[in-house]
Amino acid sequence: MTTTKALLEHGQFTPERIAFYRDLVFIEALNPQHELHYLFFYKEQFLTCKKAMKLKRSSFIEQAFKEGIVFLCPHPLADQLIERNARSRVISFNDLHKKLQTTMTLQETSYIFRSLDAFLSPEKLYRLIRNHYYQYRRNGQFFHAYKILRILAGINSENPWVRQTMADLNFRSYEKMYKQHPLELLEQDPLYAASELWKNRHEQSNNQSLQQLLLSKNQHLTVTALLIERVQHNPCHETLQPLTFWLRAHFSEGDYRDLLYSLAKEIPANPEFLQQLLQDLMGAGEHEKAIELLAAAPAIAGKMDADILVDLFEGIQWQQTSIPIEKLNHIIIPVLQKDPAKLENILKSCVQSLLKGHDLSFVDEWMKPLQSQNLSLPIAEKIKKMKALLDDPDHQSQLGEFYYQYHIIDRAIDCFSWDMELRPNDPAPVKWLSRLYQEKGMVSEAKAYQQVLMEMQKRA
Repeated sequence: MTTTKALLEHGQFTPERIAFYRDLVFIEALNPQHELHYLFFYKEQFLTCKKAMKLKRSSFIEQAFKEGIVFLCPHPLADQLIERNARSRVISFNDLHKKLQTTMTLQETSYIFRSLDAFLSPEKLYRLIRNHYYQYRRNGQFFHAYKILRILAGINSENPWVRQTMADLNFRSYEKMYKQHPLELLEQDPLYAASELWKNRHEQSNNQSLQQLLLSKNQHLTVTALLIERVQHNPCHETLQPLTFWLRAHFSEGDYRDLLYSLAKEIPANPEFLQQLLQDLMGAGEHEKAIELLAAAPAIAGKMDADILVDLFEGIQWQQTSIPIEKLNHIIIPVLQKDPAKLENILKSCVQSLLKGHDLSFVDEWMKPLQSQNLSLPIAEKIKKMKALLDDPDHQSQLGEFYYQYHIIDRAIDCFSWDMELRPNDPAPVKWLSRLYQEKGMVSEAKAYQQVLMEMQKRA
């Protein structure tokens, strides 16, 4: 996927950041008026959206963006999440509360509203969750009531009512229970177990247990975020292989490439990973993306299969590309040094592109790696000759013809205009100017020089 905008039923949003945190996902996004909003998801299902005025310090959402798995957008996971929820409606917090009470447990409802604390007054949030506690308490469901009490303690453990109620003798046995490893509580309190595993997700065993738990709830995007985070922290074969297997199994070919491409721009270059990704991108015809990755990691090119790089270079439309060719001379020249004919052809195209935005001195300097490889190519000699002609008034027409060969029409016009001023009786630069303006589509200018040429011929 390549979109950065998606449509919920209330309007368009452009994602800025996405944070995966426990069972929740938050997307920070801008609407068409550039107003900041937060989109809330629970178990990858859209809940609602809220315009951000000013986030409270130490709020749940602030914590999510500090301690969660955060990606800058555009990012394929944000695109996927919004697309999967594209038909969702934005509802008020009151309507959300009514809806959740019919579809989720009171513990989940309390937990979700606890995550919305940045947009609720402390009094309203406290009252709402405490009401859930009393609903369980009145029904004699003490364990469920204790789960709600723990959520309240997570908001403010120093609250007098919370402290007093936590000390209730009815809850003593439950307090001991929560000192166990979270996996021991998986059946009794899966929400707590998931939160604890998330806190300690950087331990491999906890990470794997968390992935299994998320899979059981079909939270595939969150599993993907966990696998990507592992690679970010330790990019090696042991972390890359599970990620690539997972992506191939659960995403389309396009999404697979987009996710790896996003990751490759964030981590130190890994030869094995980069080479595989380059091949995947080339196979899909995405040569420009492939070359951008290579440009960001020039030192790694020497460790890669030269044939793959040659195929990559030959697949680029160098004259039309937006790729930063300026950074590629130290890759292209060493890789193609044993095939001067191919190197000459590619350098011609590169020079044509470079001359559109740089002067001859820059292009001449760009060619310097040829010297270290002891290579002498016609293209390099031509650039040196053009550079020498720059300030030579007697050879501006020759320089203009060189520029024309590289389709740098405006500089060719400058050269022939200068030559026309120096040699007002010579028809050659006038012919060139008429031709060049014709090629630029500037018909009136071309006709004007054609008229000058006719007058010159009459006087001859």
